Amino acid sequence: RVWAASVKLMRRGYEEGSILTVDKAEALALGRPGLRRWIYNSAKCGRCNGRVASWDVAGRTCYACAACQPLDPSRAEEAEAAAPPKLFNSHCAGESLEARLAQPAKLRVAELREALTAAGLDAGGKKA
Repeated sequence: RVWAASVKLMRRGYEEGSILTVDKAEALALGRPGLRRWIYNSAKCGRCNGRVASWDVAGRTCYACAACQPLDPSRAEEAEAAAPPKLFNSHCAGESLEARLAQPAKLRVAELREALTAAGLDAGGKKA
């Protein structure tokens, strides 16, 4: 089942040109038609709104929802090594500016400056 699901997601991602893990029907059922990924590059799980943790595995970041994807209790030390996810502006799983504004860590520098200016805040900084 895991292999079949992986092949389906990879095919869909290739066809759509983006990482997608949520089926359109699932997103609609949750009342979140724009939801495209459950946990990738997110601080909260798209399914249960639980905390997302991340680990570095061979130079790649792996994400898991503590509620939806609990670790086997025998692997407690791995759970302790988990950190909050480092959010970033993903080029392979792009998000709208509106979505990124809700998570400033994902903004490009120019977008952050524009948002600060629009809010009437100083956008100069030390590198202006």
